[in-house]
Amino acid sequence: MNKYLAILIILFAGCVSMPKPKPMVAPPVVEQITFEEIDLNEDGDITETEVKQFNKNITTSSNQPQLSLPIWATAGIILLTLVMCTVSTFMRCNKSE
Repeated sequence: MNKYLAILIILFAGCVSMPKPKPMVAPPVVEQITFEEIDLNEDGDITETEVKQFNKNITTSSNQPQLSLPIWATAGIILLTLVMCTVSTFMRCNKSE
């Protein structure tokens, strides 16, 4: 009994004593921006209002999370589970008769 306890302590001590991994930080995404995208009134000068409008467009589009894929994946898993349960119910009913 003592041998097993010693082995378990040694094995679990190795798991506890491991260093914590550093969190991975994604590098920032750098996009190519053309002069025409910022110069809204096409006068050849970039004004402060054009820069503010451009920054506003970038922040509103980048801060919105894309939730459609996880929602569709969850709905698909639920739907397939219900279909499989229904099919298995009918298969069991036919075998018992």
